[in-house]
Amino acid sequence: MGLYRAVKNEHLPVNAFGWEIDPVGFRTTMRRLWDRYQLPLIITENGLGALDELVDGRVRDDYRIEFLKLHLEQIRLAISDGVDVFGYCPWTAIDVISTHQGISKRYGFIYVDRTEDDLKELAGYGRTASSGTRTSSPPAVSHCPSEDGPAVRAPVVRGILPRTTP
Repeated sequence: MGLYRAVKNEHLPVNAFGWEIDPVGFRTTMRRLWDRYQLPLIITENGLGALDELVDGRVRDDYRIEFLKLHLEQIRLAISDGVDVFGYCPWTAIDVISTHQGISKRYGFIYVDRTEDDLKELAGYGRTASSGTRTSSPPAVSHCPSEDGPAVRAPVVRGILPRTTP
C-alpha cells in the first residue's frame, strides 16, 4: 500500500499506456507550488511516451507535437499568472529505454531505430507532423536578455512564448 491512491479523471484523454494528459492540471500544479513556496520553478521532465512507428524513414508525431504545444501554452499562461518558471526540460532528446516497456515506449524528439532484440544501425530519424513539418529537435528554451543589460529570468520558448520581461 502506497502513500496515496490515484483517482481516474474520466474527462481527461489518456495515452496508450493509460497515463492521463492534463495540461491545465500542469498549470494548476505550477500555480499551487508558486503560491505555497514562492520559489522559482524548473520543469525537469515533461513528455509523452508513445508507440511510435518508423514508416518510410519518418515518424508521424502529431500526438507528441500537440502534447508539447498544450503544455508549453500552459507554462506561458502560468508565467502570465505570475509564476516564476525559469526552465523547461522536455523528456527527452532521443529515444531512451523505458523501465517498464523497454524501447517500444518512445519519448524522444529523435527516433532511434532499434528494437528490444536488434540494435540495427541505431540511426536517428527526425519526426514530422502530418503536415510534413520536421520536428527533429526540441524547442529551444533560453533566457531573455534585457534591452540594456544581463539576461533576466524570463524563459523564452522560441515560437511559443513572447519575448517579454517581467
